[in-house]
Amino acid sequence: MAVAAPVPACADTIYLKGKKSLKGVIVDEQADRYLLNTADGELEVLKALTQAVQYDDPELSYYQLGRQLQRAGRLREAYAAYQQATDLRPDFHAAREAAFTVQRLLSRQDESQVVNEVRQRQIVLERAGRPVAPTLGTAAPSPAAAPTFEERFGCRLRYDEGRTVVTQVQRERLAGVAGLQAGDEIVALWNDPIRRLAPDAISQRLNDSRGELALTIERTVLAPAASIQLTLGYDGLRVAAVPEGSQTGLALNDLLIAINGRPARYLDLGAAKQLLGARADAQVVIQRALVLREHFQP
Repeated sequence: MAVAAPVPACADTIYLKGKKSLKGVIVDEQADRYLLNTADGELEVLKALTQAVQYDDPELSYYQLGRQLQRAGRLREAYAAYQQATDLRPDFHAAREAAFTVQRLLSRQDESQVVNEVRQRQIVLERAGRPVAPTLGTAAPSPAAAPTFEERFGCRLRYDEGRTVVTQVQRERLAGVAGLQAGDEIVALWNDPIRRLAPDAISQRLNDSRGELALTIERTVLAPAASIQLTLGYDGLRVAAVPEGSQTGLALNDLLIAINGRPARYLDLGAAKQLLGARADAQVVIQRALVLREHFQP
C-alpha cells in the first residue's frame, strides 16, 4: 500500500452501501473507482459499492455537482456549477477547463438545434408540395457509411488493461489539434474519466463525438530540470511558465502527475524542486486538456 500524506482533520466522506463510511481525501477518480487518501494509506473504493460522496471543500462540491449535471445532459446548470467553483477558487484550473468543455458542448447543441430546425422546415415544405433546394450539411449520412473515430480524427488507439493509449497520429487528417502525440494516454472524454472503462464503451463515446472532441491526456516528458518552473495551486503542481522557444514538451498550466517516478500529488513546491534537482533531466508525467477537431475526407 502506498504511503499516505497527512490527512486533514476535515476530510471527504465516501458513504458505502450498508451504512458504512470512509473518511479521507479523494485524490483521484477513475471510471469505476475513487482513490482515497486515508491515515492508513491510499484505498481504492469501487463506485459499485458507493452510495454517496460528500466533499469537504465547497468548491470541490460545486465541481462534482457540475460533473453530475453534465452527465445528465443539464449543461447550462453544469456550467453554472463549474463557474461557482472557479469563483470560490480562481486557481481551480480543472473547474475552468470543465467550464470550457461545457461551453463547447453547448455550442454543439445549439448548432445541432439549428440543423434540426432546417430539416423540419424542409419536411414541411416537401409535404406542401413545394420544391426544396438542397442545404449543405443537412442530409443525414447513412449509418453504414458513417466514418469511424480513426477516420475522422486520424488517431489510432490501443486499449490495454483499462488504459486508452494513442499509438499513431496522422497529422494530415487532423485540424486544430493541440499537439496530440503517439504514446499519450487518454484519461477523460468531455471531462468524464474513462480509465478502466470497458473498450466497447470508450469506442462508442469516441464514435458518438461529432465535429470535435474534448479530451484529457497524460504524457511522459523528459525535460531539463532547470527549465521546469512550477506553481502550487488548488488542484496540485502546475507548470507556471515555459521559456520562449523551449523544446521541453511542457505547456503552461500542465498538471504534474509524477516526477522521476514519484507521485506528485502530495508534494509541496520545496519537495518538488528538490526532486527535480536530483537529476539534470527530469522525467515528468503531465496531464493536459486538448480539443480535437474533425477533418474527414472520404
